[in-house]
Amino acid sequence: DIKAQVEPDHNGEYVAIDVETGNWILTEDLLFAGRRLREQYPDVVDAYLHRVGHRVVRHFGGRPWRGTECIEGVVNSSYEAVIPLSLQGPVGMPQELEAVVDTGFNGYLSVPSSLVAELGLVFSITNWAVLADGSEVSFNTYEATVQWEGQPRSVMVDEADTTPLVGMLMLDGHELSIQVYDGGGVRIEAAA
Repeated sequence: DIKAQVEPDHNGEYVAIDVETGNWILTEDLLFAGRRLREQYPDVVDAYLHRVGHRVVRHFGGRPWRGTECIEGVVNSSYEAVIPLSLQGPVGMPQELEAVVDTGFNGYLSVPSSLVAELGLVFSITNWAVLADGSEVSFNTYEATVQWEGQPRSVMVDEADTTPLVGMLMLDGHELSIQVYDGGGVRIEAAA
């Protein structure tokens, strides 16, 4: 039983598990948990991730790079705060996209499966989340690079067939200003 081996000494850390064999690793670094599992067990096809001491994986670790450029966007006619992003997979050209700032999303970034395929993003792990209605869903997470404050930043990207979303982990360490009216400004800059 993995739980008995890791709780309570490793609460807050992550267990990546090979679904077929039951092989697993323990890591503090969610960003590359799937990669590390595959390095140790190269034949992994499906992986499951669990945060020790938690019911579901609720947020991802990592610290943002603090740059000097601010990110500016606009409030659209649906009253969504939208910012431009440049997202890139392991090979190929970056894809320019618009993403909605979602303060209820505690991940980095979510994009539709069509963009995951187009960019050839590298699968990392399958995660679980609790939605606003209390239901639990599984989703795949991928590694990608986003241009953030003029610099490349490695992030975990959740696959969700909806409008691309920027979550609170992407905004960690930043100030968000929104002029809430159609055409209003959106500004994200590193906190002082």
